Formats: sequence, C-alpha cells, structure tokens
Amino acid sequence: MSKETNNTDLNEHSEPVAGNAQGVVTWFIVALLGCFGFYRVDELKANFSARVHAPYGSIAEVDSLSPSEEELAFSKGKVLYGNCIGCHQPNGDGLKKVFPPLAGSEWVTGNPERAVAIIVNGLGGPINVAGEDFNSQMAAVGAALTDDEVASVLTYIRQAWGNGGSPVKPEEVKTMRDKINEKGQADPWTVESLIKAFPEK
Repeated sequence: MSKETNNTDLNEHSEPVAGNAQGVVTWFIVALLGCFGFYRVDELKANFSARVHAPYGSIAEVDSLSPSEEELAFSKGKVLYGNCIGCHQPNGDGLKKVFPPLAGSEWVTGNPERAVAIIVNGLGGPINVAGEDFNSQMAAVGAALTDDEVASVLTYIRQAWGNGGSPVKPEEVKTMRDKINEKGQADPWTVESLIKAFPEK
C-alpha cells in the first residue's frame, strides 16, 4: 500500500502559480528602443557608407561635391593632351605657319564629328585656321585611343583656352567611328573631303 502511495505522489504536478510578465515587457521595450536607435544612427550616418566621413552626413551631400562626369572627362583629357603639346603647344597656340592652333579654332569648336574624324584618321593638305593658312600633316591617332580617351581629349580641347565647345561623349565617338568605317575612309582627310562628309551643323 505504501508503494502505491509513493507512486501517486511522484505522478502529481504542482499547481500553476501566477507569474510575473514584467521581465518580458522590459526586454521588449529594450529591443524596441534598440531598433529605433539603430534606425537613427543608420539615418544619420548614411547607412554606414565608407564614402561618407565627417563633416558630411549623407551620400547625396558627398555626391554634390564630387566632380561631374564632364569635369572628370576634362581632367582626363588634359592629361591625354600631354601627347599633343609637341605640335599644338601647352597653351593650344600651335606653331606659327607650321602647326595650327587649337585655341580659338573653328575646327575645334565647330561640328564635333569633324574633330573626331581628324583624330581617328588624321588630316593632310592645306587648311585655314583662325584666318591663317597651314599645310602640314595631322597624324591619325584614333587607333591608339579608346572611345573614352578620344572623347576626353576632345572635351578638353573644346573647352580649354576660352574655347566654348560642348563636351564629347564616348558614345558619340563610337557612332562616329562606325560612320567613318561605313564611308570606307582609311586615308587622312583633306579639308574638302571632311566638309563633304560632315557638313557644319
């Protein structure tokens, strides 16, 4: 009999007691405040972006101070123009009666297609630039340059030294190369063939 009583005692569970839910509520509030805190820090610190450092507070602010695509092309073109200074000089004035100027040149600031064509295929024969006659050869350098490099150097010479030309984009250079290939032009241009192929816009 005592054996049965002992087994029954072991199978009985204690009655449930009303607990305290305060701990759960406290942890919920802490978690909620933590989420809000992370949200504010994230918002104020530009998503922890490596691009944003004090005193700047957002990617938009940093981007507004970054150079534009056109400014980057101009800077790159200025470096590339270092290959041209032997003939056209650092100031773009050229060599009198030998190599024409790029500063103030209607051939530079006019139809950009002509400028692309000259770089890609070169130019030979007489040409009048800014009221002066020249008769020398411009070497074809397009094969050695990418579309981006041609666009950059043209953007530079069309905007340097007081020239007011528009920038040239790599896509425009690619389109121009395709046009030149369609025309089957392999030799350097002459003034006449250039004007005929690419009339002033």
